[in-house]
Amino acid sequence: MEIAKQTPLNAVLTTARRTRRAYIGAHVLAFEFAQKRAQMRLSQLKTLGEYLVVKGETVEADAIDALDAAKEKIGDFLPKSDGPITVDVKPTRIVKKTKPAKRADMATDITPKTKTKKTSATKPKAAQVKTLSKDKYAAYVDGASKYDADLNALHIQKIVDHLGVALSSRDGKFVACTDPTERETVAKAWLLKKLGVEADMAALEAKVAAVCETMKVDRMKSRVTFYYLLAKNEGALGTL
Repeated sequence: MEIAKQTPLNAVLTTARRTRRAYIGAHVLAFEFAQKRAQMRLSQLKTLGEYLVVKGETVEADAIDALDAAKEKIGDFLPKSDGPITVDVKPTRIVKKTKPAKRADMATDITPKTKTKKTSATKPKAAQVKTLSKDKYAAYVDGASKYDADLNALHIQKIVDHLGVALSSRDGKFVACTDPTERETVAKAWLLKKLGVEADMAALEAKVAAVCETMKVDRMKSRVTFYYLLAKNEGALGTL
């Protein structure tokens, strides 16, 4: 017998057909297997249902027998009588207690009482006493009086007004003679600019040093007193 040679195309088609048939066969086999398992499970369920019914009937019969036995035992404890058992219950009489009437002498007085308000005498307010504040120049006048008993307070007032808010700080209130920068500042700001003293810086600083020597007893040298003495030494109090 001669076997016809297959071309590559025929071989591919044959393989495809065989694969398709195998695929269909696998699905059919799976369906048949599932069908058999379903039938087996259904049979098992039917068997289980029948078993449960029988078990329920047995339990029900046992319960009825137990109930009948309990009734018989209870009957042994009850008194025997041909007719129905009746219980005679006598009604209890309820006596309502009444409160005794109030005596006439115990009657309460219902006349409303009027409350009297306590009036307290109003204390007069203390008179407000106005006090005058201390003269802000007094302390500076007292400080400068140690170096000039005959000073004119007006000169001190002008110096205080010139310095203004600078006196509110510690550095502005006092002169540090040991600080060269401070001595130079006093020479320029007070002697040169304010008093108009015409001299070189060395001469101006010498004038400042002279006042430092005058006030050496004061550890804290008041700037107001210091400026007053500089102006007095230069004869410039009238130009303040």
